Amino acid sequence: MRGWLGKAKSVLKRRHSEPVPFEVTSAAGCVVEGLRTRGHQVVTCPATGERLFVLPLDVYPDAADRRKKKDAGKRRGQPAGRSEKRRPDRSEREAAKGERRRRLKQAAKAGPDNARRRVARAWTATRSGAGAARRWFTPLRATVAAMGAVVLLTSLFVLRSRSREQAEIVLRTATAKAWEAVDDRRFREASEAFAEADTALGVLGLEDPSLERAAREVEIALELTEFPLVDLLADADRYDERHRSHWIVVDAAADRFTTVEGESVLRVEYPLEIDGVPIDLFVDEEAFSGLDVPESRSGDTRRVVFAARLGDFRRSGDEFTPSILRLDEPLPWVHARTLPAAGLVVDDATRKVLDAQAEAAGVALSPVDAVPDEEPE
Repeated sequence: MRGWLGKAKSVLKRRHSEPVPFEVTSAAGCVVEGLRTRGHQVVTCPATGERLFVLPLDVYPDAADRRKKKDAGKRRGQPAGRSEKRRPDRSEREAAKGERRRRLKQAAKAGPDNARRRVARAWTATRSGAGAARRWFTPLRATVAAMGAVVLLTSLFVLRSRSREQAEIVLRTATAKAWEAVDDRRFREASEAFAEADTALGVLGLEDPSLERAAREVEIALELTEFPLVDLLADADRYDERHRSHWIVVDAAADRFTTVEGESVLRVEYPLEIDGVPIDLFVDEEAFSGLDVPESRSGDTRRVVFAARLGDFRRSGDEFTPSILRLDEPLPWVHARTLPAAGLVVDDATRKVLDAQAEAAGVALSPVDAVPDEEPE
């Protein structure tokens, strides 16, 4: 190990006895040749002007010469049957470099335009998605997009505000018009006005159970059957074809009753019979769950006023078994001002019944729902 520093210094001080060439290939395929110097060089591609970096002279000795004797000793000590890959000598390396140089020169002869196209394709291929996005999102475009978004949001806000203001006006005028038509017995006009008010409620995103129930009651009143119930049931052969699903309004006493099948229903005491056979009216009790309707075994009843569709009618085969009429989609009536549309008279007792049904249905009646007092003659 003695003298290793001196040997290293002597190696670093060596100079090449012969010049060392270099060749650098640009992205356009052009080959730039020259001689290496002690310092690095920056050369330019003649076709595209691209700047190329060239390393300086190698101050270290050739590795192949330094390891020549060592490699020979290793080959002598190798076991039989094995061979070491032969390194190409200097002449072979020079021949390979010459062939590569020849091919590069042929590619460069295609001309500067072809070289530029190759450089452009190589540049485009190396562009990433992030770079393309940066080119698109320029400050000007971002400013324009922000201004457009502000204008759009402002326009939507203005349109929404105007539509809400218009809906509020329509709601007030249509509601007043509907109740005025109800009081004047112009129920079709009242139905149309209620529909306008309901549309305005939808625009405002509001709910008015009282207004919605009044509109439904007027709509049902316009669809009531024109024939007496007893005549409809007497026409039993054509009942399902001609009369079923028609609306009727019932004002009668009722109690809770359990059928022979074990079903709990609301039984309406309606003085109705055909050929001496009584008829029982059964209604689904769920619509009257908020009312205190007594059980049938108690002997008490409660007055109810409701609209319903004619349902299944099962006629009895003898005079001792009552016939059964089912009423579907029951709707307890709540507005005294719309009840005359169904052909019923409103008195104080009826108002109390309707008020109780409105409370049970969760419909809060406003003062406008009250029947106006008749002017003295």
